[in-house]
Amino acid sequence: MSTSFNAVVDVGRVDVENDADAILKALAGYHAVLAGTRRGTVEAIVTLPAETLAQAATTALAVVAAAGGTPQSLQVMTTEEFDRRAGLAEDDEDLSVPQAAKRLRVTQQAIRQRLASGSLPGRRVGRDWRIPAAAVERVAAQRDALQEFAAATVLAHGGDPSTIKPESIVVQPNTYTMSFDR
Repeated sequence: MSTSFNAVVDVGRVDVENDADAILKALAGYHAVLAGTRRGTVEAIVTLPAETLAQAATTALAVVAAAGGTPQSLQVMTTEEFDRRAGLAEDDEDLSVPQAAKRLRVTQQAIRQRLASGSLPGRRVGRDWRIPAAAVERVAAQRDALQEFAAATVLAHGGDPSTIKPESIVVQPNTYTMSFDR
């Protein structure tokens, strides 16, 4: 009996303008998503059936390479484990796209773009997206923390934002924190 696996294959640097659509089209049967990494590379995330973890790994490497990707690294796990790590556990409360957009104070299109890029986890239910409430709350908390920091930075500069030098502000993308030099 086969099991559903997810593979995250880092395919290195990809010319998004020319190659991303072709890779996604070739991987369409594997429910593929391409996501950017902090290192500037692209990961292809595919879902596939396999009898064993080893078979899933071999198949993932083969289908991504056949689609035009150049695998640099590979991470494979059951879809159940992948969903758990991504915050897609079945017991998690789900939000619709309009609900997530309202909570994050962005447009519905912005939510769909985050879903497409993989920066916000979600799953398709028919034609609609369901997004874990916990993931939306994490993004909202990060946004709120950055806004508080920005307000504190303005206050630290006498309430005059024009005195802040942009080059003195450093954003740490991996932790969503900011710091500045006076």
